[in-house]
Amino acid sequence: MTLAGGVAVLLSLIAIWAMAGGDRRVLSYYALLGGLHLAASGAFWVISMSGPADAVAYFRRSELSDDFGIGTQFILFLLHNLREWTGASFLDCFLFFQIPGLLGLMLLHKAARAMAEEGFGTRVLLLGLLLLLPGLHFWTASIGKDSLAMLAYGLLALGLARARFDWLMIGAGVLLYFLVRPHVGFVVLLAMVLAFLPIFGSSRPSAKLVGVGAGIAGAAILPLVIGFVGLEAAGIDEINAFVAERQGVNQAGSTSLDLAGQSPPMRVITFLYRPFFFDAPGPLGLIVSVENLALVVLTLILLANLRVLMRLLRLSEMLRFHAFFALIMTLMLSQTLANLGLAIRQKTMVLPAFILLLVAVVAVANRRQEDRLRDLAKQTGQSVPAE
Repeated sequence: MTLAGGVAVLLSLIAIWAMAGGDRRVLSYYALLGGLHLAASGAFWVISMSGPADAVAYFRRSELSDDFGIGTQFILFLLHNLREWTGASFLDCFLFFQIPGLLGLMLLHKAARAMAEEGFGTRVLLLGLLLLLPGLHFWTASIGKDSLAMLAYGLLALGLARARFDWLMIGAGVLLYFLVRPHVGFVVLLAMVLAFLPIFGSSRPSAKLVGVGAGIAGAAILPLVIGFVGLEAAGIDEINAFVAERQGVNQAGSTSLDLAGQSPPMRVITFLYRPFFFDAPGPLGLIVSVENLALVVLTLILLANLRVLMRLLRLSEMLRFHAFFALIMTLMLSQTLANLGLAIRQKTMVLPAFILLLVAVVAVANRRQEDRLRDLAKQTGQSVPAE
């Protein structure tokens, strides 16, 4: 690590202090997140040094490419300029790229607190535990797109969670997603159209404005997205051929799965919940299985409170956005990915939406229980429990 790496670590510490906003409990929690994130970045760096990895390819290719672009070219552009300005080493670049991922996780925590209308307590305790999952740190702490994608979703989540939409955050989140993964940026705009226009529930005037703007932006970037993913002739046959091609491309590797031989529902289950102990490929697979167990529990909680969730979705365009994003991304990725390792990594984009939906449901359930306890206390003449 050179001086540039030390600067990256210092920037992480400054970000943690600034995001905590003077709250000591939040500062302690964000420091824990930051420590895990730095550890994950170091672990990813060690693994990258011992075998072929996307981070190594990005680093090598950045020496020869300084053109601005979208997707992979955007990562190369950032890397090239980072190395040009700071003389950053391979490890230093890891330390710089983990900063957006850490910021994204802290923004998600802030968004959940705003949604639950609670400073730092039981309604967001489960969120605090879920944000400690190793995968959320591991994949977003390395050179690549996942770190920036996490920051993009964090900006969107907090911008939408505020009483008055933060237009700057929302716009920055959409733009960053488009620069990193244009097709996912289009999914974000599509989810906004479905969620904010009064199609599936009530919408505020400001939300309708977001929906209209998202529709216009989506129509504008659609030709770019189609060209980016290679679907210039977007007929049924071409789409089927594209899906088959993507499954074939992702089939390589020891952790590949034959999605072509599975039914669509089974592909969704495979994407969300595998590996699951019995088919875990080695020690890392067991760690992922623990995370998938947490996702199973999360899913069961949402299903157990399905009526509450559906009511919230009708009332809140913000929650509808998270639900549509998670639904579209799950269906899209589960039908095109055949490599288990890649599926595990790509699932990182879907987890924040599921987690925020869980926080909203748990917050409502807790409030209902508190209301029942207060009513019972009043009826029995006991003191009313404190808020």
